[in-house]
This record gives sequence, structure tokens and C-alpha cells, in this order.
Amino acid sequence: MAPEQAHPHHLDVVPILTFVQMILPGLGRWGGAFHPLNAILVLGLFAWLFYRLRQEQPAEPAVTRARDGLIITDRLGRCR
Repeated sequence: MAPEQAHPHHLDVVPILTFVQMILPGLGRWGGAFHPLNAILVLGLFAWLFYRLRQEQPAEPAVTRARDGLIITDRLGRCR
């Protein structure tokens, strides 16, 4: 994430929800009922975080000189 973007505050609760996930099954019938709901929420937040971290950042073109002129490539060397 770029530094100028705002910090996603909903990710602050992921460690807390993960810790609560361990406690919920031992709370009896009503507390244990929230165990699968919390699991879906935690899984969704981790999946969203994984998706955001795996997104490729837009590459700045690199310019290389050739005999014929300029060749513009991306950071992986593919011609544009």
C-alpha cells in the first residue's frame, strides 16, 4: 500500500478476532455459536488482505536504447 493512502482500520481487528476465535468454543452453547461466524469473518478479512498484498503495482516503463531507436519495456522486460 502506498504511504499516502489511509490505513485500513478494519485490519486492526484481525488479530483480536483471531485470538477470540480460540476462546469461543469453550464458552458453551451460545458462545460457541459465534465460533463459525467469527471464522467466516476472519477468513474473509485474511482473504481480502491476501488479495490486496498480491495485487501488482503499476510498473513504471523502462526505456532502453537499441540501434533502431527507443524500446519501452515494463519492469519484467516485456515490450509495450
